[in-house]
Amino acid sequence: SPVQTAVSVNGASGGTGVSPVQTAVSVNGASGGTGVSPVQTAVSVNGASGGTGVPPVQNATDLKGHYLELRREWNPGDAVELDFDMRCRRIEGPIGVNSAGNGRAAVVAGPVVLTRDERFDPHFNDPAEILADADGTVPAKRVIPAPAGARLAFDVPVRGGSIRMIDYASAGDWGASRIRTWIPSLSRT
Repeated sequence: SPVQTAVSVNGASGGTGVSPVQTAVSVNGASGGTGVSPVQTAVSVNGASGGTGVPPVQNATDLKGHYLELRREWNPGDAVELDFDMRCRRIEGPIGVNSAGNGRAAVVAGPVVLTRDERFDPHFNDPAEILADADGTVPAKRVIPAPAGARLAFDVPVRGGSIRMIDYASAGDWGASRIRTWIPSLSRT
């Protein structure tokens, strides 16, 4: 399901002497490697996706690999809303850059990188064949509530079962456990 993030432009409390600010806000567009689906990601300012200083963005298809620049006169209380597509996607490792990375894949949930953490997956270092649709969408199931020590957790389908993956920011308990983000494929072993 989509997640909305709002960025507010803060200023004085609207009394006299408050002047608008002329500046630009840049929003990184989706690229094939980020896992953010450009078809399902939307951007709006003050609830509108068009108008003064707001490019008409129905979805972020035009942003793929680019930044959307919102150049306008900003006033206190203005809000930029980013509606991210949070579907999980498999990202194939780059081939040829580092031969140790060949045959590996990672999983992202929208813009969030997921990883295997030995606290939640004792077989975190084992190869696994991550199951995905033809477009790379992984039918992962979100674990609610997330286990203690993780902000997000998913049961990710793999050939023969599933693996538990958590958000990278929560991974490793800052040195107390080992993690694996790029998962070797079963076919590689």
